[in-house]
Amino acid sequence: MNAIVFNTIGRMKRAAVIFDDLVYRLEISEGGEGGIGDIYIGRVEKVIDSMQAAFVDIGLDRNGYLQKEEIKGGYGKDKISELIKSGDEIAVQIKKEAVGGKGPKLTGKLSVQGDGLVFYDDDNNRIAVSNKVDNPESIRRLKELAYEMHKKSCGMIIRTHAEKLSNEAIRNDYRNLEAKWEDVCSQMAYARAPKRIYKGADFAVEKVINNSYRGLDKIVFDCADDMESVLGSCSGVVVEMCEFRDISEGWNTFSLHSAGKALEESVKKKIWLPGGGNIIIEETEALTSIDVNSAKNATGGAVSTTNREAAAEAARQIMLRNLSGMILIDFLDEGKKARKEICGMMEDIFAKYDNRKFDVYGFTKAGLFEMAREKKGVSSRRFHMREETFEKPVYTMGRIEKELSRIKSETSMDKLELCTDLATGEWLEKTGYEAVARERYGQLVKIRKNKEMKPGEFEIIYL
Repeated sequence: MNAIVFNTIGRMKRAAVIFDDLVYRLEISEGGEGGIGDIYIGRVEKVIDSMQAAFVDIGLDRNGYLQKEEIKGGYGKDKISELIKSGDEIAVQIKKEAVGGKGPKLTGKLSVQGDGLVFYDDDNNRIAVSNKVDNPESIRRLKELAYEMHKKSCGMIIRTHAEKLSNEAIRNDYRNLEAKWEDVCSQMAYARAPKRIYKGADFAVEKVINNSYRGLDKIVFDCADDMESVLGSCSGVVVEMCEFRDISEGWNTFSLHSAGKALEESVKKKIWLPGGGNIIIEETEALTSIDVNSAKNATGGAVSTTNREAAAEAARQIMLRNLSGMILIDFLDEGKKARKEICGMMEDIFAKYDNRKFDVYGFTKAGLFEMAREKKGVSSRRFHMREETFEKPVYTMGRIEKELSRIKSETSMDKLELCTDLATGEWLEKTGYEAVARERYGQLVKIRKNKEMKPGEFEIIYL
């Protein structure tokens, strides 16, 4: 089964992407202002030639970061100051959300995404088809339709999902994008900085569109508004595919289809394999290393079995944890033929399930498997380790909410005391979590900080 399980009822937005009954990706957004795809008229605050970058005020808590290469025409200039200067007003789009103390990463190359099409700023009005569409007949049909429709002064990309859409659905998508693009261009002419002039796709809509081309059997929601948005915005999604779980009735969507288990797995160092072996995942600044360990006294066929189990699980963990850059895997020693099979297996898994660019380089002279994966966002470890720096207890909050949901569904207790470590308690007080819990679960939750508890520890006491 292929499915997406959403947990979006709170400020934190989470999605578990499932292929062939296994969770391959966890998508997490902290919500709030400044989502990926939002377009702003911003004011340039500071231009730094030594960094080839500028800081732009778009009206959020922190200024956005804009590199020279992300400005239209930037590749032809030696310095960013030749393109923009302090005080300039410029249209920018959020490419990467703010993380920790860093502001959002911006681009000046604007685009508006639809279900099957993308409009983007291009003076040559080029039309392109996603390279994941490899059927010649589909490419011919989509190009003919695109050249028939496209009359706007911008470029257009035909997305992979468009291959599964009818001509009429693509025409409807084009008309919707046409209206959005005209509105963006109109506001660019008169809006004054800082101001948002376009809101990107909702978290749930974006995830469904980005994974629809693989074919989805089920989509699980805990937010009725998100389900309504997906049904209204995504062609091919019908009511029969959607399942709504009301959190007020004690449902926690991440307890379904092993989504919660995958979230816990994504921060563990050791992952056990079906045959008794395990893999140890170590993430450093320079690279990620994965060590394959066999079951006790493994010889002969057991080595081959362990390596293949390790290859499948290592590939899944790389996607699940959003690991990127250089990745080295130390498989158990085998011959050249076995190594070639492992390389082919890894390439097949990433080609089938991953949505990032990747390169499999094969085995080094030292016998290590080497590959690289495109960097987008931060890894799950780096995302969750902020709890240790007292910034935001994301992982702990997921476990607290899971336990509160369980208590609501399995008991009649509605007066609770939540004991937490100092950092989590301070964050809960700051965000007014007592009121949130009362509204979400109907429980009176009193928060108590315990300086003896380590980061991530908590206890719920019935009152």
